[in-house]
Amino acid sequence: MKMDHFQLNQRLSWPADALEPEQLSENVQQRHYGKKQLSPGAKILFWALRVYALFMLALVTYQAWNNLH
Repeated sequence: MKMDHFQLNQRLSWPADALEPEQLSENVQQRHYGKKQLSPGAKILFWALRVYALFMLALVTYQAWNNLH
């Protein structure tokens, strides 16, 4: 049986209607792998990035404040 465009749109009105039952999120088991252990070098790098981001935030805030006054 061939469906026209309107019948096909009604049949697949929700994206989940096009999925197989095992593809639905309610049927997929969630896995929690926990935190990944980082090397000391990676920890230092991430802390340096945090400090840099805070420094740049302060610098942009200072420049914006000076330009407004």
